[in-house]
Amino acid sequence: MAKRNRKNNNLQIEKGSKKSQPQPQNNEKNEGKVFFSKRLIILCGAETEENYFKGLQNMESLKNNNVRVFCEVSKKSENEKFGEPINLITTFLKVLQNDETKNSKEWTELEQYTTQTNQNGKLLYVQNTVTKIEQELSKFKKQKTKILDKNSDFLWVVFDNDDNEGTKQKEFERLFALAKKYNINIAYSVRQFENWILLHFERMKRPFYVSECKNCLEGEEQKPKSCKECRCGLSDFSAVSCANGKDCKGEICIAGYLREKKYHPFYKKGQWKNESEKSSKASVRFCFEGLFEDSNFQKEKIVIDKMKNAIENAHWLRHQKNEFLAPAVTNPFVDVDKLVSEIIDYQVYHNEYQGLRFDILDKNSLHNGKLKLQIINNSKFDVLINQPNLSRFLLVKILPNYSRNIITAKNIQPWSIVLERNIPQEIAIDFGQDITLFSSFLYQFSPNQHILIDL
Repeated sequence: MAKRNRKNNNLQIEKGSKKSQPQPQNNEKNEGKVFFSKRLIILCGAETEENYFKGLQNMESLKNNNVRVFCEVSKKSENEKFGEPINLITTFLKVLQNDETKNSKEWTELEQYTTQTNQNGKLLYVQNTVTKIEQELSKFKKQKTKILDKNSDFLWVVFDNDDNEGTKQKEFERLFALAKKYNINIAYSVRQFENWILLHFERMKRPFYVSECKNCLEGEEQKPKSCKECRCGLSDFSAVSCANGKDCKGEICIAGYLREKKYHPFYKKGQWKNESEKSSKASVRFCFEGLFEDSNFQKEKIVIDKMKNAIENAHWLRHQKNEFLAPAVTNPFVDVDKLVSEIIDYQVYHNEYQGLRFDILDKNSLHNGKLKLQIINNSKFDVLINQPNLSRFLLVKILPNYSRNIITAKNIQPWSIVLERNIPQEIAIDFGQDITLFSSFLYQFSPNQHILIDL
């Protein structure tokens, strides 16, 4: 009699469907039915980051993707800067400390962090922000005593590092270790969040050391009466009207580069919430709003395409700048893509995933539309790849409006491939056209998961 429990053979087959999702929870009192399997609690260090992620939070096209986004900025008032990285981390530690499921040892350990004070004698967390986060976490919960659900709630802090000389490296290493210990995720950029915005439009690895040149003296009363808009890269910039500046045209400041290249022609940092209340949405061109084409806020697909460009370009940048270097001493450095990938459900892995390594062997035939690829299987199993209707090789071409044109390979030899362990396999791919101007080469192994292969 054959054994009833046979072991599966060692051939793993790619799955084209998404991972199974938890059943939607039901909140009958407040919000009706809730359709999300993952909730991202995002705490930002500045208003630019907050503007971006709150814009994402409110996009109509993302409201059915099983992800709930809640974003706050850690700033008590306009005159107080609570956005320092340690303050962001400690705010979440205070939330964790208040979780009644913590044991006494964990509670004491957390208390050591949340009772520290800074040089001004102020607590390192903002109680108003803690309260808002706890109110959000208490929604959709059957048991009010448990604040965090480890299976669906994920904490993220977003900040940049303006340390020119890398003098804060040890401080940042300690900060990253503390965040890792308590499962707090970090989305980080050096030196400015604008490095992430630039990646929506192009691949750039040269460093910028300031976000704005700040040609005008601070304070409206100190500006010349004739001064209008003294931001680099604007077409009406007038050095004559400025007290102490000139247009760097994007050579020095990254915001000026965004404007000079017309990627984000009227890019503006600052108090976006105050100005948004005074102006119509279409007239405000802050970080998130400026990603829309011609202020048409119905064209969300183009914005999602730009974010996919940025995700792929961020992987490229880390690979170019040596992703094994400490982030604090790498300029530019961006890993904000890890958070945005979770929100828009678009995952990219650079050259390798689950033990499969992809490398191009011959780049001289790109103009003929042909590629030779080597794949090495370093996993524990033989793997079947490139199954019809499940996975495919793709090329991405960026259109003038930064949306994406996707080209699928016309001919692949051999078609379905069994990759034996540790044995290199070569395949030939024909796209049937000149591919030298394409930006990304991807292997799609599920609808929202891709391996990015350097061209």
